[in-house]
Amino acid sequence: MPGKDENGNPEPSEGKDYYCDANMVGGQWCPEFDIMEANQYAWHSTAHKCDDPTDKGHYNNCDRGGSCFQIAKQKLDGIYGPGTQYPINTLQPFHVKISFKETAHFKIEMTQGG
Repeated sequence: MPGKDENGNPEPSEGKDYYCDANMVGGQWCPEFDIMEANQYAWHSTAHKCDDPTDKGHYNNCDRGGSCFQIAKQKLDGIYGPGTQYPINTLQPFHVKISFKETAHFKIEMTQGG
């Protein structure tokens, strides 16, 4: 951020805060990393990439949905959800650690009660 127009100038987004993302929500494209999109039933982390920027720093397209995910869901894998039947009981405090490796690699570790 900030998102840049075709001439490389910072471009105010629709909310006038210069926001940009991989879905062009505010009016400009830019790479983003969603560390935590979660509720008590699901956790989703995603890296979003874009095509190479122009020589002025303007992005013309990004991958929107992302291409590398780490997901924990209540019904899919049974490790994350509200209740004592889940190793990560989202009704209680738990810890999340994210590690970034070489380019395009990340790892999320969740722990609870040791």
